[in-house]
Amino acid sequence: MTDDRACEAILAAARLFGETDKSSFTDFFDKDTPQSVLLLIEKLSRNSSLIKNRGLIRPSGVMADMSALFNLREPEKMHSFSLGREYIKAVENIILSRRASLREAGTQRFLTTSAHREVFPAVRESLFIMTRAFLRKSDVFFVSDSTISLNRETEKSILLMDSLSLACSVLDCFGEEEHSLFLGDLISFFKRFSTDRKGLERLIKLLCIKYRMKTDPDDLVSEILNVNLLIEKERFFNLNLSYIEEPKVSENIICDSDFTVRYSGERSAEDKIYLFCDLRRFDTVIEYEVTKSSFFRGLDEGMSFSEIIEILGKPSFSRTIDSWQESYERIGVYKGYVLQCTPLLSAVIQTVPELSRYVVRKITDTVFLMSTEKYEMWSQKLAQAMDVGALPKTVEESLNSEKTVKSPKVALKDYKSLYSSGEKSVLRLSEDNSSFEKALSSIPGHASSGMDYRAKLSLIRDALKKENSILLMEMPDKTIIAKPIDTRRQQGNDYLMIRNIVDGKDDLIKISTVYSVKSVEITL
Repeated sequence: MTDDRACEAILAAARLFGETDKSSFTDFFDKDTPQSVLLLIEKLSRNSSLIKNRGLIRPSGVMADMSALFNLREPEKMHSFSLGREYIKAVENIILSRRASLREAGTQRFLTTSAHREVFPAVRESLFIMTRAFLRKSDVFFVSDSTISLNRETEKSILLMDSLSLACSVLDCFGEEEHSLFLGDLISFFKRFSTDRKGLERLIKLLCIKYRMKTDPDDLVSEILNVNLLIEKERFFNLNLSYIEEPKVSENIICDSDFTVRYSGERSAEDKIYLFCDLRRFDTVIEYEVTKSSFFRGLDEGMSFSEIIEILGKPSFSRTIDSWQESYERIGVYKGYVLQCTPLLSAVIQTVPELSRYVVRKITDTVFLMSTEKYEMWSQKLAQAMDVGALPKTVEESLNSEKTVKSPKVALKDYKSLYSSGEKSVLRLSEDNSSFEKALSSIPGHASSGMDYRAKLSLIRDALKKENSILLMEMPDKTIIAKPIDTRRQQGNDYLMIRNIVDGKDDLIKISTVYSVKSVEITL
Protein backbone atom coordinates (compact mmCIF):
# COMPACT_ATOMS: atom_id res chain seq x y z
CA MET A 1 0.00 0.00 0.00
CA THR A 2 1.42 3.40 -0.98
CA ASP A 3 1.69 6.19 1.57
CA ASP A 4 -1.10 8.10 -0.13
CA ARG A 5 -3.40 5.07 -0.02
CA ALA A 6 -2.38 4.39 3.59
CA CYS A 7 -3.26 7.98 4.49
CA GLU A 8 -6.68 7.52 2.88
CA ALA A 9 -7.18 4.35 4.97
CA ILE A 10 -6.23 6.20 8.18
CA LEU A 11 -8.63 9.04 7.35
CA ALA A 12 -11.43 6.52 6.67
CA ALA A 13 -10.72 4.81 10.01
CA ALA A 14 -10.69 8.21 11.73
CA ARG A 15 -14.15 8.93 10.32
CA LEU A 16 -15.45 5.71 11.82
CA PHE A 17 -13.58 6.06 15.12
CA GLY A 18 -14.59 9.65 15.80
CA GLU A 19 -12.36 11.08 18.55
CA THR A 20 -9.87 8.53 19.84
CA ASP A 21 -6.22 8.06 20.76
CA LYS A 22 -3.24 6.81 18.74
CA SER A 23 -3.48 3.29 20.16
CA SER A 24 -6.79 2.75 18.34
CA PHE A 25 -5.02 3.23 15.01
CA THR A 26 -2.00 1.09 15.89
CA ASP A 27 -4.30 -1.70 17.13
CA PHE A 28 -6.43 -1.54 14.01
CA PHE A 29 -3.55 -1.43 11.51
CA ASP A 30 -1.66 -4.16 13.32
CA LYS A 31 -0.18 -5.63 10.13
CA ASP A 32 1.71 -2.41 9.52
CA THR A 33 4.53 -1.29 11.78
CA PRO A 34 3.27 1.02 14.55
CA GLN A 35 6.02 3.48 13.66
CA SER A 36 4.79 3.91 10.09
CA VAL A 37 1.19 4.43 11.24
CA LEU A 38 2.25 7.06 13.78
CA LEU A 39 4.39 8.85 11.18
CA LEU A 40 1.43 8.99 8.79
CA ILE A 41 -0.80 10.34 11.58
CA GLU A 42 1.74 13.09 12.20
CA LYS A 43 1.81 13.87 8.48
CA LEU A 44 -2.01 14.11 8.36
CA SER A 45 -1.98 16.31 11.47
CA ARG A 46 0.48 18.74 9.86
CA ASN A 47 -1.76 19.23 6.81
CA SER A 48 -4.85 19.55 9.07
CA SER A 49 -6.53 16.40 7.79
CA LEU A 50 -6.48 15.15 11.39
CA ILE A 51 -6.79 17.36 14.49
CA LYS A 52 -4.82 16.52 17.64
CA ASN A 53 -5.98 17.82 21.00
CA ARG A 54 -4.71 16.70 24.43
CA GLY A 55 -3.57 13.32 23.19
CA LEU A 56 -6.76 12.62 21.22
CA ILE A 57 -7.19 12.57 17.46
CA ARG A 58 -10.29 13.45 15.47
CA PRO A 59 -10.95 13.93 11.76
CA SER A 60 -11.30 17.38 10.24
CA GLY A 61 -13.82 18.21 7.55
CA VAL A 62 -11.78 16.52 4.84
CA MET A 63 -13.75 13.81 3.01
CA ALA A 64 -12.52 10.26 3.46
CA ASP A 65 -12.52 7.52 0.85
CA MET A 66 -14.04 4.42 2.51
CA SER A 67 -12.91 2.25 -0.38
CA ALA A 68 -9.37 2.58 1.01
CA LEU A 69 -10.50 0.27 3.82
CA PHE A 70 -13.35 -1.73 2.34
CA ASN A 71 -14.36 -3.36 -0.93
CA LEU A 72 -17.65 -1.53 -1.45
CA ARG A 73 -20.80 -1.72 -3.54
CA GLU A 74 -24.08 0.14 -3.56
CA PRO A 75 -26.43 -1.51 -1.01
CA GLU A 76 -29.39 -3.52 -2.21
CA LYS A 77 -32.81 -3.38 -0.57
CA MET A 78 -33.24 -6.80 1.00
CA HIS A 79 -35.71 -8.28 3.47
CA SER A 80 -35.58 -11.55 5.35
CA PHE A 81 -36.31 -13.12 8.71
CA SER A 82 -35.73 -10.81 11.70
CA LEU A 83 -35.59 -11.72 15.36
CA GLY A 84 -39.03 -10.41 16.36
CA ARG A 85 -41.66 -11.30 18.90
CA GLU A 86 -43.10 -14.07 16.71
CA TYR A 87 -39.77 -15.87 16.78
CA ILE A 88 -39.54 -15.45 20.57
CA LYS A 89 -43.02 -16.96 20.88
CA ALA A 90 -42.02 -19.80 18.56
CA VAL A 91 -38.97 -20.69 20.66
CA GLU A 92 -41.04 -20.52 23.85
CA ASN A 93 -43.58 -22.81 22.23
CA ILE A 94 -40.92 -25.40 21.39
CA ILE A 95 -39.67 -25.33 24.99
CA LEU A 96 -43.14 -25.43 26.57
CA SER A 97 -44.43 -28.16 24.27
CA ARG A 98 -41.62 -30.47 25.30
CA ARG A 99 -42.00 -29.66 28.98
CA ALA A 100 -38.24 -29.98 29.31
CA SER A 101 -36.41 -28.47 32.24
CA LEU A 102 -34.16 -25.57 31.34
CA ARG A 103 -31.70 -26.90 33.85
CA GLU A 104 -30.76 -29.36 31.12
CA ALA A 105 -30.80 -26.75 28.38
CA GLY A 106 -27.03 -26.72 28.13
CA THR A 107 -26.89 -30.39 27.12
CA GLN A 108 -30.36 -31.33 25.89
CA ARG A 109 -31.32 -30.57 22.30
CA PHE A 110 -34.92 -29.51 21.93
CA LEU A 111 -34.73 -30.04 18.16
CA THR A 112 -32.43 -32.19 16.07
CA THR A 113 -30.69 -30.47 13.17
CA SER A 114 -33.07 -32.00 10.64
CA ALA A 115 -36.12 -31.12 12.73
CA HIS A 116 -34.90 -27.55 13.13
CA ARG A 117 -34.41 -27.24 9.38
CA GLU A 118 -37.97 -28.44 8.84
CA VAL A 119 -39.55 -26.13 11.45
CA PHE A 120 -37.30 -23.09 10.91
CA PRO A 121 -36.16 -23.29 7.26
CA ALA A 122 -34.91 -19.67 7.13
CA VAL A 123 -33.27 -19.52 10.58
CA ARG A 124 -29.84 -20.69 11.66
CA GLU A 125 -29.87 -23.42 14.29
CA SER A 126 -27.32 -21.45 16.30
CA LEU A 127 -29.86 -18.62 16.74
CA PHE A 128 -32.29 -21.06 18.36
CA ILE A 129 -29.57 -21.97 20.86
CA MET A 130 -28.72 -18.29 21.48
CA THR A 131 -32.37 -17.32 21.95
CA ARG A 132 -33.04 -20.20 24.31
CA ALA A 133 -30.06 -19.14 26.42
CA PHE A 134 -31.27 -15.52 26.39
CA LEU A 135 -34.73 -16.57 27.64
CA ARG A 136 -33.17 -18.69 30.37
CA LYS A 137 -30.92 -15.87 31.57
CA SER A 138 -33.86 -13.45 31.46
CA ASP A 139 -35.89 -15.67 33.87
CA VAL A 140 -38.75 -16.01 31.41
CA PHE A 141 -39.58 -19.46 32.76
CA PHE A 142 -40.54 -20.87 36.14
CA VAL A 143 -38.82 -24.26 36.20
CA SER A 144 -39.46 -27.14 38.59
CA ASP A 145 -38.23 -30.71 38.57
CA SER A 146 -40.70 -31.85 35.94
CA THR A 147 -42.66 -28.83 34.70
CA ILE A 148 -42.02 -25.45 33.18
CA SER A 149 -44.29 -22.41 32.89
CA LEU A 150 -43.98 -18.81 31.77
CA ASN A 151 -43.15 -15.82 33.92
CA ARG A 152 -45.69 -13.66 32.14
CA GLU A 153 -44.47 -10.32 33.56
CA THR A 154 -40.91 -10.83 32.33
CA GLU A 155 -42.09 -12.31 29.05
CA LYS A 156 -44.35 -9.33 28.32
CA SER A 157 -41.47 -6.87 28.61
CA ILE A 158 -39.53 -8.94 26.04
CA LEU A 159 -42.44 -9.28 23.63
CA LEU A 160 -42.91 -5.51 23.61
CA MET A 161 -39.40 -4.99 22.19
CA ASP A 162 -38.86 -4.28 18.51
CA SER A 163 -36.68 -6.61 16.42
CA LEU A 164 -33.50 -4.56 16.73
CA SER A 165 -33.83 -4.29 20.51
CA LEU A 166 -34.36 -8.04 20.74
CA ALA A 167 -31.28 -8.73 18.61
CA CYS A 168 -29.27 -6.36 20.80
CA SER A 169 -30.55 -8.06 24.00
CA VAL A 170 -29.69 -11.53 22.68
CA LEU A 171 -26.16 -10.37 21.82
CA ASP A 172 -25.80 -8.67 25.21
CA CYS A 173 -26.36 -11.91 27.10
CA PHE A 174 -23.28 -13.44 25.45
CA GLY A 175 -20.81 -10.72 26.42
CA GLU A 176 -19.83 -8.36 29.21
CA GLU A 177 -20.80 -5.20 27.32
CA GLU A 178 -23.82 -3.65 25.69
CA HIS A 179 -24.11 -3.77 21.91
CA SER A 180 -26.51 -0.89 21.25
CA LEU A 181 -23.88 1.68 20.17
CA PHE A 182 -21.96 -0.99 18.25
CA LEU A 183 -25.09 -2.05 16.34
CA GLY A 184 -26.03 1.57 15.70
CA ASP A 185 -22.72 2.19 13.89
CA LEU A 186 -22.94 -1.12 12.06
CA ILE A 187 -26.41 -0.32 10.73
CA SER A 188 -25.40 3.22 9.75
CA PHE A 189 -22.55 1.80 7.67
CA PHE A 190 -24.68 -0.78 5.88
CA LYS A 191 -27.39 1.77 5.12
CA ARG A 192 -24.84 3.42 2.83
CA PHE A 193 -22.64 0.54 1.71
CA SER A 194 -22.43 -3.16 0.95
CA THR A 195 -19.14 -4.94 1.56
CA ASP A 196 -17.60 -8.42 1.37
CA ARG A 197 -16.58 -10.78 4.17
CA LYS A 198 -13.16 -9.22 4.57
CA GLY A 199 -14.73 -5.76 4.79
CA LEU A 200 -17.27 -6.96 7.35
CA GLU A 201 -14.53 -8.46 9.52
CA ARG A 202 -12.49 -5.26 9.26
CA LEU A 203 -15.49 -3.08 10.20
CA ILE A 204 -16.38 -5.19 13.24
CA LYS A 205 -12.75 -5.15 14.38
CA LEU A 206 -12.71 -1.35 14.15
CA LEU A 207 -15.96 -1.01 16.10
CA CYS A 208 -14.72 -3.41 18.78
CA ILE A 209 -11.67 -1.19 19.27
CA LYS A 210 -13.82 1.96 19.23
CA TYR A 211 -16.13 0.72 21.99
CA ARG A 212 -13.42 -1.18 23.91
CA MET A 213 -15.33 -4.43 23.55
CA LYS A 214 -13.80 -7.59 24.99
CA THR A 215 -15.67 -9.96 22.68
CA ASP A 216 -13.53 -11.54 20.00
CA PRO A 217 -14.32 -9.80 16.67
CA ASP A 218 -14.54 -13.16 14.88
CA ASP A 219 -17.19 -14.32 17.39
CA LEU A 220 -19.11 -11.10 16.85
CA VAL A 221 -19.12 -11.66 13.09
CA SER A 222 -20.73 -15.08 13.65
CA GLU A 223 -23.27 -13.69 16.13
CA ILE A 224 -24.25 -10.83 13.79
CA LEU A 225 -24.85 -13.35 11.01
CA ASN A 226 -26.71 -15.68 13.38
CA VAL A 227 -29.33 -13.03 14.17
CA ASN A 228 -29.66 -12.39 10.40
CA LEU A 229 -28.92 -8.68 10.69
CA LEU A 230 -27.02 -8.92 7.39
CA ILE A 231 -27.96 -10.84 4.25
CA GLU A 232 -25.29 -12.25 1.96
CA LYS A 233 -25.74 -12.02 -1.81
CA GLU A 234 -23.02 -12.75 -4.31
CA ARG A 235 -20.42 -12.68 -1.50
CA PHE A 236 -21.46 -9.17 -0.44
CA PHE A 237 -23.42 -8.34 2.71
CA ASN A 238 -26.46 -6.07 2.82
CA LEU A 239 -28.54 -4.77 5.69
CA ASN A 240 -31.68 -6.78 6.47
CA LEU A 241 -34.21 -3.94 6.26
CA SER A 242 -36.74 -5.95 8.27
CA TYR A 243 -34.81 -4.84 11.34
CA ILE A 244 -35.34 -1.12 10.77
CA GLU A 245 -38.77 -1.05 9.12
CA GLU A 246 -42.16 -1.43 10.75
CA PRO A 247 -43.25 -5.07 10.64
CA LYS A 248 -46.26 -6.21 8.70
CA VAL A 249 -49.15 -6.56 11.14
CA SER A 250 -51.18 -9.77 11.02
CA GLU A 251 -54.83 -9.19 11.87
CA ASN A 252 -56.37 -12.39 10.54
CA ILE A 253 -55.67 -16.07 11.04
CA ILE A 254 -56.76 -19.05 8.97
CA CYS A 255 -58.09 -22.15 10.73
CA ASP A 256 -58.25 -25.28 8.58
CA SER A 257 -60.17 -28.51 9.16
CA ASP A 258 -56.91 -30.34 9.90
CA PHE A 259 -56.54 -28.26 13.10
CA THR A 260 -53.84 -25.98 11.64
CA VAL A 261 -53.73 -22.26 12.39
CA ARG A 262 -51.83 -20.09 9.91
CA TYR A 263 -50.96 -16.41 9.62
CA SER A 264 -48.21 -14.17 8.25
CA GLY A 265 -46.66 -11.06 9.72
CA GLU A 266 -46.46 -10.01 13.35
CA ARG A 267 -49.30 -10.26 15.84
CA SER A 268 -49.67 -8.25 19.04
CA ALA A 269 -47.59 -8.93 22.14
CA GLU A 270 -50.79 -10.06 23.90
CA ASP A 271 -51.66 -12.66 21.26
CA LYS A 272 -51.58 -16.17 22.74
CA ILE A 273 -51.82 -18.56 19.80
CA TYR A 274 -48.42 -19.99 20.75
CA LEU A 275 -49.72 -20.94 24.21
CA PHE A 276 -52.44 -23.38 23.08
CA CYS A 277 -50.96 -24.64 19.80
CA ASP A 278 -47.86 -26.57 18.71
CA LEU A 279 -45.51 -24.95 16.20
CA ARG A 280 -45.25 -26.79 12.89
CA ARG A 281 -43.41 -24.35 10.62
CA PHE A 282 -41.90 -20.89 11.06
CA ASP A 283 -41.42 -19.26 7.68
CA THR A 284 -43.04 -16.49 5.63
CA VAL A 285 -46.27 -18.11 6.77
CA ILE A 286 -46.28 -19.24 10.41
CA GLU A 287 -48.14 -22.48 11.00
CA TYR A 288 -49.34 -23.92 14.31
CA GLU A 289 -51.50 -26.93 15.07
CA VAL A 290 -54.12 -27.25 17.80
CA THR A 291 -53.72 -30.58 19.57
CA LYS A 292 -55.34 -31.96 22.68
CA SER A 293 -52.13 -31.63 24.69
CA SER A 294 -51.48 -28.08 23.42
CA PHE A 295 -55.07 -27.12 24.26
CA PHE A 296 -54.60 -28.41 27.81
CA ARG A 297 -51.29 -26.55 28.02
CA GLY A 298 -53.02 -23.29 27.14
CA LEU A 299 -55.55 -23.84 29.92
CA ASP A 300 -52.72 -24.68 32.34
CA GLU A 301 -51.06 -21.38 31.40
CA GLY A 302 -54.15 -19.52 32.59
CA MET A 303 -56.15 -19.16 29.37
CA SER A 304 -59.90 -19.68 29.50
CA PHE A 305 -61.92 -21.80 27.09
CA SER A 306 -63.82 -18.73 25.87
CA GLU A 307 -60.54 -16.87 25.27
CA ILE A 308 -59.25 -19.66 23.02
CA ILE A 309 -62.51 -19.82 21.07
CA GLU A 310 -62.46 -16.04 20.64
CA ILE A 311 -59.00 -16.23 19.04
CA LEU A 312 -59.94 -19.10 16.74
CA GLY A 313 -63.31 -17.68 15.79
CA LYS A 314 -65.61 -20.57 14.93
CA PRO A 315 -63.32 -23.25 13.52
CA SER A 316 -64.62 -26.35 11.78
CA PHE A 317 -63.16 -28.44 14.59
CA SER A 318 -65.03 -26.58 17.39
CA ARG A 319 -66.90 -29.76 18.40
CA THR A 320 -63.62 -31.51 19.06
CA ILE A 321 -62.45 -28.59 21.20
CA ASP A 322 -65.72 -28.75 23.14
CA SER A 323 -65.02 -32.40 23.96
CA TRP A 324 -61.46 -31.53 25.03
CA GLN A 325 -62.84 -28.87 27.33
CA GLU A 326 -65.18 -31.38 28.96
CA SER A 327 -62.28 -33.81 29.36
CA TYR A 328 -60.09 -31.11 30.92
CA GLU A 329 -62.74 -30.24 33.48
CA ARG A 330 -63.26 -33.89 34.40
CA ILE A 331 -59.68 -34.61 35.31
CA GLY A 332 -56.50 -32.67 36.00
CA VAL A 333 -53.03 -33.87 36.97
CA TYR A 334 -50.71 -31.57 38.90
CA LYS A 335 -47.60 -31.91 40.97
CA GLY A 336 -47.11 -29.53 43.86
CA TYR A 337 -47.62 -28.79 47.54
CA VAL A 338 -51.08 -28.77 49.03
CA LEU A 339 -51.25 -25.86 51.45
CA GLN A 340 -54.11 -25.71 53.96
CA CYS A 341 -54.37 -22.45 55.86
CA THR A 342 -56.57 -20.05 57.80
CA PRO A 343 -58.73 -17.39 56.08
CA LEU A 344 -56.11 -14.80 57.00
CA LEU A 345 -53.29 -16.75 55.37
CA SER A 346 -55.51 -17.31 52.35
CA ALA A 347 -56.03 -13.56 51.97
CA VAL A 348 -52.31 -12.87 52.27
CA ILE A 349 -51.37 -15.56 49.73
CA GLN A 350 -53.79 -14.16 47.16
CA THR A 351 -52.80 -10.54 47.79
CA VAL A 352 -49.01 -10.62 48.01
CA PRO A 353 -47.43 -11.07 44.51
CA GLU A 354 -44.36 -12.85 45.94
CA LEU A 355 -46.72 -15.64 47.05
CA SER A 356 -49.65 -15.53 44.62
CA ARG A 357 -47.42 -16.15 41.59
CA TYR A 358 -46.67 -19.64 42.95
CA VAL A 359 -50.33 -20.68 43.29
CA VAL A 360 -50.99 -23.41 40.71
CA ARG A 361 -54.63 -23.92 41.68
CA LYS A 362 -57.00 -22.53 44.29
CA ILE A 363 -58.86 -25.63 45.41
CA THR A 364 -61.05 -24.13 48.14
CA ASP A 365 -61.06 -20.80 49.96
CA THR A 366 -58.36 -22.07 52.33
CA VAL A 367 -56.63 -24.83 50.32
CA PHE A 368 -54.11 -24.13 47.55
CA LEU A 369 -51.95 -26.22 45.29
CA MET A 370 -48.58 -24.47 45.38
CA SER A 371 -45.82 -24.80 42.79
CA THR A 372 -42.71 -26.80 43.55
CA GLU A 373 -40.76 -23.98 41.83
CA LYS A 374 -38.57 -22.08 44.34
CA TYR A 375 -40.32 -23.85 47.21
CA GLU A 376 -37.71 -22.91 49.79
CA MET A 377 -38.01 -19.23 48.92
CA TRP A 378 -41.80 -18.87 49.04
CA SER A 379 -42.25 -21.16 52.03
CA GLN A 380 -39.79 -19.13 54.10
CA LYS A 381 -41.48 -15.89 53.03
CA LEU A 382 -44.80 -17.32 54.10
CA ALA A 383 -43.40 -18.46 57.41
CA GLN A 384 -41.75 -15.09 57.99
CA ALA A 385 -44.89 -13.17 57.11
CA MET A 386 -47.19 -15.16 59.37
CA ASP A 387 -44.70 -16.26 62.04
CA VAL A 388 -45.61 -19.94 61.81
CA GLY A 389 -42.09 -21.25 62.19
CA ALA A 390 -39.78 -22.95 59.74
CA LEU A 391 -41.40 -25.04 57.02
CA PRO A 392 -39.77 -28.20 55.62
CA LYS A 393 -36.79 -27.44 53.39
CA THR A 394 -37.29 -30.14 50.78
CA VAL A 395 -39.94 -32.36 49.26
CA GLU A 396 -38.28 -35.42 50.75
CA GLU A 397 -38.33 -33.89 54.23
CA SER A 398 -42.04 -33.19 54.02
CA LEU A 399 -42.75 -36.69 52.67
CA ASN A 400 -40.70 -38.40 55.37
CA SER A 401 -42.24 -36.41 58.19
CA GLU A 402 -45.66 -37.32 59.59
CA LYS A 403 -46.36 -33.73 60.58
CA THR A 404 -44.92 -31.24 58.20
CA VAL A 405 -45.15 -28.15 60.40
CA LYS A 406 -45.27 -27.82 64.17
CA SER A 407 -47.74 -24.95 64.02
CA PRO A 408 -51.39 -26.06 63.68
CA LYS A 409 -52.12 -22.99 61.54
CA VAL A 410 -50.50 -24.40 58.39
CA ALA A 411 -50.56 -27.94 57.00
CA LEU A 412 -48.18 -28.40 54.09
CA LYS A 413 -47.88 -31.67 52.18
CA ASP A 414 -46.36 -32.79 48.90
CA TYR A 415 -48.96 -34.09 46.49
CA LYS A 416 -49.02 -35.37 42.96
CA SER A 417 -52.71 -34.61 42.96
CA LEU A 418 -55.27 -36.31 40.77
CA TYR A 419 -58.82 -35.11 40.93
CA SER A 420 -61.98 -35.54 38.91
CA SER A 421 -65.67 -35.04 39.45
CA GLY A 422 -65.86 -38.33 41.33
CA GLU A 423 -62.54 -38.11 43.17
CA LYS A 424 -62.58 -34.76 44.92
CA SER A 425 -62.01 -36.57 48.22
CA VAL A 426 -58.37 -37.12 47.23
CA LEU A 427 -57.71 -33.55 48.29
CA ARG A 428 -59.43 -33.68 51.68
CA LEU A 429 -57.16 -32.58 54.49
CA SER A 430 -57.73 -32.47 58.23
CA GLU A 431 -59.96 -29.53 59.12
CA ASP A 432 -58.46 -26.68 61.10
CA ASN A 433 -60.93 -26.41 63.98
CA SER A 434 -59.27 -23.41 65.60
CA SER A 435 -61.37 -20.27 65.62
CA PHE A 436 -60.55 -17.20 63.62
CA GLU A 437 -59.78 -15.36 66.84
CA LYS A 438 -57.25 -18.04 67.75
CA ALA A 439 -55.67 -17.72 64.32
CA LEU A 440 -55.23 -14.00 64.81
CA SER A 441 -53.58 -14.51 68.16
CA SER A 442 -50.64 -16.30 66.54
CA ILE A 443 -49.71 -13.23 64.48
CA PRO A 444 -47.30 -10.66 65.91
CA GLY A 445 -48.80 -7.19 65.92
CA HIS A 446 -50.61 -4.64 68.03
CA ALA A 447 -54.21 -4.93 69.17
CA SER A 448 -56.61 -2.35 70.47
CA SER A 449 -60.02 -3.06 71.95
CA GLY A 450 -63.08 -0.99 71.44
CA MET A 451 -62.75 0.45 74.94
CA ASP A 452 -59.86 2.76 74.00
CA TYR A 453 -60.88 4.91 71.04
CA ARG A 454 -57.73 7.06 71.01
CA ALA A 455 -55.42 4.02 70.98
CA LYS A 456 -57.49 2.53 68.19
CA LEU A 457 -57.24 5.71 66.09
CA SER A 458 -53.51 6.03 66.78
CA LEU A 459 -52.89 2.44 65.69
CA ILE A 460 -54.78 2.97 62.44
CA ARG A 461 -52.84 6.15 61.63
CA ASP A 462 -49.58 4.39 62.40
CA ALA A 463 -50.54 1.55 60.03
CA LEU A 464 -51.19 4.10 57.26
CA LYS A 465 -47.54 5.13 57.41
CA LYS A 466 -46.35 1.56 56.73
CA GLU A 467 -46.60 0.31 53.18
CA ASN A 468 -47.03 -3.37 54.07
CA SER A 469 -49.54 -3.05 56.93
CA ILE A 470 -52.83 -4.93 56.96
CA LEU A 471 -55.63 -4.24 59.46
CA LEU A 472 -57.73 -6.98 61.08
CA MET A 473 -60.90 -5.30 62.33
CA GLU A 474 -63.60 -6.91 64.46
CA MET A 475 -67.03 -5.46 63.71
CA PRO A 476 -70.24 -6.31 65.55
CA ASP A 477 -71.32 -8.70 62.77
CA LYS A 478 -68.13 -9.58 60.86
CA THR A 479 -64.35 -9.54 60.69
CA ILE A 480 -62.66 -7.43 58.01
CA ILE A 481 -59.15 -7.97 56.63
CA ALA A 482 -58.16 -4.82 54.78
CA LYS A 483 -55.43 -2.54 53.51
CA PRO A 484 -55.81 0.95 55.07
CA ILE A 485 -55.90 3.77 52.49
CA ASP A 486 -56.57 6.97 54.44
CA THR A 487 -58.57 8.54 57.24
CA ARG A 488 -60.95 11.46 57.06
CA ARG A 489 -63.20 13.39 59.42
CA GLN A 490 -66.77 14.13 58.42
CA GLN A 491 -69.46 15.81 60.55
CA GLY A 492 -67.49 15.27 63.72
CA ASN A 493 -66.80 11.54 63.10
CA ASP A 494 -63.58 9.74 62.08
CA TYR A 495 -63.77 7.45 59.05
CA LEU A 496 -61.30 4.97 57.56
CA MET A 497 -61.09 4.24 53.83
CA ILE A 498 -60.03 0.62 53.30
CA ARG A 499 -59.53 -1.89 50.50
CA ASN A 500 -60.98 -5.25 51.46
CA ILE A 501 -58.38 -7.95 50.80
CA VAL A 502 -60.93 -10.71 50.36
CA ASP A 503 -63.09 -9.12 47.64
CA GLY A 504 -60.83 -6.20 46.56
CA LYS A 505 -63.57 -3.60 47.10
CA ASP A 506 -63.05 -0.17 48.68
CA ASP A 507 -65.19 0.82 51.63
CA LEU A 508 -65.55 3.71 54.08
CA ILE A 509 -65.88 2.59 57.71
CA LYS A 510 -66.87 4.65 60.70
CA ILE A 511 -64.06 4.00 63.19
CA SER A 512 -66.37 4.18 66.21
CA THR A 513 -68.18 1.07 64.91
CA VAL A 514 -64.97 -1.00 65.02
CA TYR A 515 -64.86 -3.07 68.19
CA SER A 516 -61.18 -3.98 68.01
CA VAL A 517 -58.38 -3.60 65.51
CA LYS A 518 -55.07 -5.33 64.98
CA SER A 519 -52.23 -4.16 62.72
CA VAL A 520 -50.12 -6.79 60.95
CA GLU A 521 -47.00 -5.84 58.99
CA ILE A 522 -46.24 -8.26 56.16
CA THR A 523 -42.47 -8.31 55.68
CA LEU A 524 -41.27 -10.08 52.54
